[in-house]
Amino acid sequence: MGSKTDQIKGYANEAVGKVKQGVGKAIGNDRLRAKGAAQEAKGDAQKAVGKAKGAIKDVADKAQKNCDNQRLMLFAKGSAQQGRPSIPDLQRNSPPLAPE
Repeated sequence: MGSKTDQIKGYANEAVGKVKQGVGKAIGNDRLRAKGAAQEAKGDAQKAVGKAKGAIKDVADKAQKNCDNQRLMLFAKGSAQQGRPSIPDLQRNSPPLAPE
């Protein structure tokens, strides 16, 4: 599951658990209250998993972007050392994409 899916399911389980606890308390059913508490705890755990997945994805995305930037810098440096025009030179010397 994705991070958002985990978080949504967590909020849903938490809400259902609270309702079960309330109903169990209202009718004096300790078993239903216990099930509600367990479901609420499950929801809390699901939300935590979703947040952790989101944080890991953010770190991975930043690492990928950094890796892409490093690759681009190495390409530009290598091209310049071999006498090829650098990327900024190509951008300056290329015709505009649309007529001005």
